[in-house]
Amino acid sequence: AIDEIKGDLTTPGYSNPLTVDFLKANPYLVLDTRHFGEDFKRRLLASFEDLDEQCDGLLIHSENFQALNLLTVKHDRRINGIYIDPPYNSPSSEIIYKNDYKHSTWASLMYDRLRLSKLLQTEDAGIAVAIDDHELERLRCVMSMVFNGSVETVVVRSNPAGRSTPKGFSLNHEYTIFAWKSPDAATIGKLPYSEKQAQRYKEIDEIGPYEWVNFRKHGGLREESPQMYYPIFIDTANRTWRIPRMEWNEKTNEWSILEQPKKDEIVLWPNDNQGQARRWKWSVDRLRQAIGEVKVDRDKDGNYALYIKARKPAEGVTPPTWWDKREYSATDWGTRILKNLFGMFGGFDYPKAIELVVDCVRIISTKPNDWILDFFAGSGTTGHAVINLNREDGGRRKFILVEMGDYADTITAE
Repeated sequence: AIDEIKGDLTTPGYSNPLTVDFLKANPYLVLDTRHFGEDFKRRLLASFEDLDEQCDGLLIHSENFQALNLLTVKHDRRINGIYIDPPYNSPSSEIIYKNDYKHSTWASLMYDRLRLSKLLQTEDAGIAVAIDDHELERLRCVMSMVFNGSVETVVVRSNPAGRSTPKGFSLNHEYTIFAWKSPDAATIGKLPYSEKQAQRYKEIDEIGPYEWVNFRKHGGLREESPQMYYPIFIDTANRTWRIPRMEWNEKTNEWSILEQPKKDEIVLWPNDNQGQARRWKWSVDRLRQAIGEVKVDRDKDGNYALYIKARKPAEGVTPPTWWDKREYSATDWGTRILKNLFGMFGGFDYPKAIELVVDCVRIISTKPNDWILDFFAGSGTTGHAVINLNREDGGRRKFILVEMGDYADTITAE
């Protein structure tokens, strides 16, 4: 569009200091179209064959109920993930939004907007909503109504230093409530390995990283899976193992052993140190087929045990219900980023930490070209999170932000 811009730059009275030569030397320079006339803006937008494809995000400066109604025209069943940080309605955490609704009014506000946003979602789409104790119970009820009961609650350590409360406790946490439009169709995303988790997989072979884990299933019981309770013969001299000849007895619901251990062999059962009958992790057939994945070693108490290779999943770890990364701190990693971008300013005392929003988006959105919506955009952290994820994995996720505050242009868009 250099020729078009050149025409506007040479218009008498135009004061923009950018030169055509400078623009040609910097073809990816970001230009704010507010500095150009309306005719130029229309011609510029008309020059794109697919404007949605060319744009990374959309910011709507509007009251969010009206904006959601507007979006249903074009984005019906197109949104893959939603993250919102609505007003907590808590008198102890005053923010820029109105924060003194009656409980019923607040619940109605959330219900109306969540119901509309669900219409925009694809069948496998997820939603994450930030909240604290003040409206937690009502939010869970509302989200259960809208999203067919498929609600999960995560506790986030958002304020490690603590914030004093009138009740005399130091508040360290808040919550994120997750839900899915169609739980059966949804895929829950994984979180990246922490440094400590990654260090567990110290071994590596031709397949990839792994760690040795005890073959006994710590949480399983014999009565839950009787066929997974069987003997393994261990040769203590050579540290080898074998499954003895045996057959399944339907009457007694157990394995009948058809041979005795040889010299230097001991019989290993999946019993724990308290004598509780547990079960093995794999069936007899699977263990026979995984000879190279198994070894004999001593456990921490010096007893012989069987160990198997636990592979490091490539996609990450299953999200827990307790999140305590230091990067989730709103004061350290939320406020600091905004101050670095804009300097000291008021109005955003509790901005979300960027890494917290990034991890929420990872869970509700699993494809690199997903659309992410935030209709309580605030300072724009969700857009920031989507940009960061795209930079990380080369994805083309797009964001839609809705904000009604006057700072939509001065802070959210910037």
